[in-house]
Parts: sequence; structure tokens; C-alpha cells
Amino acid sequence: MNFPAHWFPLPFQLAADALCLLLFAAALRPALPVLRQHRRAALTGLLLAALCWSLRAAPTGGLLEGISYHLLGIGLLSLMVGIPAAFCLSALLLVPYVWLWQGTADLPVVGLQIVAGVVPPLLCVALAKRLVRRLPRNLFIYIFINGFFAAAAGVVLSAAATGLLFYGAGVFPLPILLGSVLPVFFLIAWGEAFLTGLLTAIFIALVPQLITTFSDADYLRPKPRQIWK
Repeated sequence: MNFPAHWFPLPFQLAADALCLLLFAAALRPALPVLRQHRRAALTGLLLAALCWSLRAAPTGGLLEGISYHLLGIGLLSLMVGIPAAFCLSALLLVPYVWLWQGTADLPVVGLQIVAGVVPPLLCVALAKRLVRRLPRNLFIYIFINGFFAAAAGVVLSAAATGLLFYGAGVFPLPILLGSVLPVFFLIAWGEAFLTGLLTAIFIALVPQLITTFSDADYLRPKPRQIWK
């Protein structure tokens, strides 16, 4: 979701920007080797994220004017290059994105948009990966949990984070948040899940080198036949 900077007090913006700078500094070191080694995957994921963000829907008037909704693409990007690299690429992409779509006046809100739209889906991807490690090495499980489930859960968690920001800053009263602002995220979650799962499956089948977090040895290695047990 995109929102204007004047909705939030300056301390909100400064705190979010400082937090995101610390997270970026922490993620940059593990991200750099991945970005150097998998440049094609990083570029493809960055282009797909930019495409998802450009598919925007925004109310043209009324109380919700100034909000725009879009797909996230963060879950797919994290499967392609890993969580640290996905965070760094998303943070870097958000600066020109906000400047292009909202203007320079809204650049201070980049940190809040990262907190609400980038961190939650990455947390869901991290939890999904931990869950997948405990399950049998099955291709369907990998695609469903890391693709469909994590993507949908990421949008829902992003909705919760956005709602907390709006409520804490007094942007919308609770009835408007629950009745008009947040329900749209549940519709977006279905599209996000379908797109992420579908592209994950296509990439694994046709260009598995784009999904750097996927291991052929773990999921596609033929099992030895056992005659005697």
C-alpha cells in the first residue's frame, strides 16, 4: 500500500526511517555475495517487483483518497534471492518508486512503507521456510508453503501492520479501518498467492536457477530403489 507522508507525524517517519537504515545495514553484508553470484535472478526479481507495484488501484475521491493498493511481489523476490537480498532490493526500489508515483514530498514516508509492506511478508517467508524444513522434502510442499501460503499470509500481515500504523497515527477511526481500508487486502492476498505460487512453479520447472533458495538435490534427487527392507 502507498500513502502520503502528511498523514503521519514526523517522529513516526523518523523512527521508521532509522529502523529501516539499521535493517538495511544488517542485511547488506549477507546480501552482497548473493547479488554478485545471482545477478540474473536479482534483476528478474527486481523487475517483477516493480511490475507488481505498478499495478495500482487507488480511490479517486472520498475519505480514502491518497491510498493506493498494489501487489507486493516480496515473497517471490525472497524465494529468488533470499531474504536479506530481497529486503535490500525492495528498500532501494522504494525510493525511486515513491518519487515517481507520489513525488519528492512523500519520500520521508519510505521507511513506513517498508515497515508496513516489506518487513511483514519477509517475516512470513522466514516462518514458512522454517516450517518447510520440518516437513518431508516434497516439491508440492515447497511451492504451496513458500509460494501460495507465505504470499497470502504476507499480505494479511502487511494489512495488520498498515492498520496499526493508521490507527496509531489517528489517520482513520477503527470502523473505517475495519470496514473500508483493510478488507481490500484479503482480496489482494488471493492474487498475491496465485501469482507467487504460479511463477515459483514455472521458474522451478523451466529456469530453476532463478529460484536460488530451491535445491535440486533436496527435492528432485531420485530416491534409490530398495528391494530388501
